Amino acid sequence: MVANAPSWFQWMFDLAQLLWWVAAVVLSARLVHASFADETNRWRVTLLRLLLATVLLLSLVYQIAIALPWDEITDGLASVFIVEMVIFASVAAGMLMAWSTMGGRRWIALGFVMAVSLWMSSAYSPWLHRSPVTLTEERAEQVNQAVLRYHTQNARYPERLAALTPWYLWRISEPVMVRGLSWCYEGGADYYFRLQITAGVWSL
Repeated sequence: MVANAPSWFQWMFDLAQLLWWVAAVVLSARLVHASFADETNRWRVTLLRLLLATVLLLSLVYQIAIALPWDEITDGLASVFIVEMVIFASVAAGMLMAWSTMGGRRWIALGFVMAVSLWMSSAYSPWLHRSPVTLTEERAEQVNQAVLRYHTQNARYPERLAALTPWYLWRISEPVMVRGLSWCYEGGADYYFRLQITAGVWSL
């Protein structure tokens, strides 16, 4: 969607992503700081704050994991840039936490910075790192199964893949091979053709 959008939208999208990486870290730092600075011992509120901070940091790990397959077939800098931005933001947020905290609670700031750094490195673990070819094959199979379900319920194949959303697929994931590349598909009442990838080889 972004690749096919006007240049001004792509610029705004890139800026929003950059701001989100920083904002997510700052917000999670604020939630952690508020959790340990709260003197009222409201454990439900503390638990909710820590849960929200975890969700914010998980969203960053997810973005890194999504960028990793593209890194293998492009310049390989997207995930590195995200990690650098997040770690720099966590150091800045940790310094602010230490500056505004008294006594032994200042160690929370150091713990936050170390936890974020370790959290970001978890995105490079094998269970999150997917090969672009494998990921493309899995997405192609998801689309193929949705086409078959459409045929089962409508007694014909969809003319365009857009007909599959949102009832058969919430969204159509694009192949992770070339930026802006979409699936090659043609369908009719009793036939459909698709370009698929198997073991790195494209075939009909």
